[in-house]
Amino acid sequence: MSTAKQRGNRSGLRPFKPGQSGNPKGRPPKVRCIPDILRKIGEEPGTRDGEHTKLNVVMRKVFEFALAGKAWAVEFIAERTEGKAIERIEQDGEWRITWTPLADTRRTQGSGGSTNAERDSE
Repeated sequence: MSTAKQRGNRSGLRPFKPGQSGNPKGRPPKVRCIPDILRKIGEEPGTRDGEHTKLNVVMRKVFEFALAGKAWAVEFIAERTEGKAIERIEQDGEWRITWTPLADTRRTQGSGGSTNAERDSE
């Protein structure tokens, strides 16, 4: 709890002057995500003459690896030009979902009535 002396002591407070913000530098800049940073770096000059960007230099190197027979480079290029391959999963057998309303469950429990399995076979 604060005392009366603490509540009444306003001598150290300095209100803002009219037209002056309490946060003169404004909101701090938004932290950028990794893809944004990589895009910016990729746009920088990658060769001394500035003819190619860093991204172009890296992509050319990946093509060199692919031509040298590196499977990861071939896969990298194929995924970005053709899209990732769709993986299809085939399943044998049938799925069967049975639903028993709550009212039916209460009626058959302990009453000597038919079970869910017996009703399903009917």
